[in-house]
Amino acid sequence: MLKFVSKFIFPTLLVLFPKKTSPFVNLFNLIFKLELSSFLIGLDFSKITFEFSF
Repeated sequence: MLKFVSKFIFPTLLVLFPKKTSPFVNLFNLIFKLELSSFLIGLDFSKITFEFSF
């Protein structure tokens, strides 16, 4: 569930709020970049996340 949140909720927050508004948004941005980079590497939890999305 946390993986689902990190893939869909965090990017939504980044769209809704400007990146410089709060430390929380910067944290979400950092986590999203880490999730994205791990997906590009091909880690298993990123693949599991897509199973929830479809």
